[in-house]
Amino acid sequence: MIKLMSAEVEGSTLIKHISWADNVLTVLFHNGKAFAYDNVPMSVFSALAESDSAGKFFNMFIRKTYSWWTCPVHCLVQH
Repeated sequence: MIKLMSAEVEGSTLIKHISWADNVLTVLFHNGKAFAYDNVPMSVFSALAESDSAGKFFNMFIRKTYSWWTCPVHCLVQH
């Protein structure tokens, strides 16, 4: 069974929505672009969702750490 998690990001000017399933973090930015990041542990998703600044957390711990690919917005997991 694959665990799915999804969250709107409140107060961020960079990130609108994040989702995580099967170690893939998907990030929807306010500019409409979406990217998927591979091999991201659930703990990193949780820390991003709970951070005071999602943009700073993303830039420090995700952007250059995990391999990524562009994904269409419909690939986002939303509940």
